[in-house]
Amino acid sequence: MVGRFCFSKQGHDKGTLYIILEAKENKFLVTDARLHPVAKPKLKNAKHIQLTNMKLPSGTDLTDDNIRCQIRKYKKSKEN
Repeated sequence: MVGRFCFSKQGHDKGTLYIILEAKENKFLVTDARLHPVAKPKLKNAKHIQLTNMKLPSGTDLTDDNIRCQIRKYKKSKEN
């Protein structure tokens, strides 16, 4: 699960693209590297996220810069 892209389905952040950093029972620690950086991830209930088929490339460092870059690439690939 770590490194998978997901969308928020509920809450004030509905529609926001996140990357999963950690899975805990029914909850996930997620980051968008902007409002919720790697150092302070958001805790989301499993029912409130929609997983995608996309995952971070293996070997990608989990830094804010890399995550922002990967989210940008994901959004561009979905626009075309």
